[in-house]
Amino acid sequence: MIEQPSSDLAEPKSKTVLIVDDDESVLNLLEILIRRDGFKIDLATTGEQAMSRLKRKPDAMVLDLMLPGSTSGFQVLKLLRQTPGPVPPVIVVTAYAHAKEVQEVQKDPNVLLFLAKPINQNKLLGALHRVLRTRSPHALQEGGDGEGQRQAEEKPQDKPKTQEGEKKPQV
Repeated sequence: MIEQPSSDLAEPKSKTVLIVDDDESVLNLLEILIRRDGFKIDLATTGEQAMSRLKRKPDAMVLDLMLPGSTSGFQVLKLLRQTPGPVPPVIVVTAYAHAKEVQEVQKDPNVLLFLAKPINQNKLLGALHRVLRTRSPHALQEGGDGEGQRQAEEKPQDKPKTQEGEKKPQV
């Protein structure tokens, strides 16, 4: 992959992310994480609200699949496919992980990334910055694109190696 020069990247404050989740604690967490990286935020707790908020033309959407009311996250994705013109890229975050439905969601042309809850914040924020072509605030602190620290954080820590299913010795 070719790295984009940081001068070609926009500031996150110029982009709006619509976050859709019915769980208030998850909605608040996502709002804090995404706002902390500099993005503007719009919120919705139902599929109906999400469809209404799309009229504001957000640059990306973070969408839970299980939403109350007649318009689930699945229905939001279906309606997006039927929408003429450009639609925002979608990052799906959900605890709903039934194999068949997940495979269908992952095939959706508007779904950029599927993240199971609990959410990996580095993957979520990294995907938003990549798709929206924005500069990560971590890049300034690190003198790079911010991915070095994120990748290091994703690596498993050195742990005593044991075989799968093997119990660690008690001390």
